[in-house]
Amino acid sequence: ASQRWWIELLFNSDVDVAVFEKALKGCDVRFIEFNGRFFIEDHRMPDVGDQIENGFDPISKYAVQELPRLNTAVKIICPEFVPAKLRCIIYISNKGQGHPISIAKGVTHGVQSLRAMVAFLDSPSPRLSAVLRLYAANADVREALLYFGLEGNPWPSLYKVREIIADSLGGDTNIFDRQWCSRNELARFDRTANHQEVIGQFSRHARTKVAPPPNPMTESEARTLLLNLITLWTRDLLQSEH
Repeated sequence: ASQRWWIELLFNSDVDVAVFEKALKGCDVRFIEFNGRFFIEDHRMPDVGDQIENGFDPISKYAVQELPRLNTAVKIICPEFVPAKLRCIIYISNKGQGHPISIAKGVTHGVQSLRAMVAFLDSPSPRLSAVLRLYAANADVREALLYFGLEGNPWPSLYKVREIIADSLGGDTNIFDRQWCSRNELARFDRTANHQEVIGQFSRHARTKVAPPPNPMTESEARTLLLNLITLWTRDLLQSEH
């Protein structure tokens, strides 16, 4: 270990492990397999001394904020990837002993997503490092990747992603002009996310006079739409660097 802390991850399947490991190649975040368990080590984790009590809060904050961003960055280059979950935070003492400070469920890959992931693994090395550099330098990207990757109630978080991207571009019109999605798709997402009759207590509004959409989006459809917007947006930002 070159750092005081490791983050242990729980993966959905072996192919998700392989995708994550390949995506991290060439990045500053180090992927570690040890005794059949999986960890990441990151130089950005603060070295807070030897005592666990002194160091847990900033490391916990790192895990809560950076893991969702990292998971979303991997999904940008391999959309079929199922995000890794935080299993444990490991404190490594001066004697090299690991002390777990605990936490952690799965998804079955369909045939099509499995084929797509195998194709990703057979492809040339990805450019995840470029995405990580982008979100390190760009507060909008940093926020969008965090909100997309957060667990829990998805609708307010996904709506924040939609707002960040629109604001970054100067409004919804610039999303449509780029043909990243249609007005109908975005309106359908907005009306679904906003309406309590559609998604119950997790809607953005508790009361609204607007009629619920006749064809509300599922969470899966909403995630697909927003992931596509994030992917196209980050690609556009990366291209503008050159």
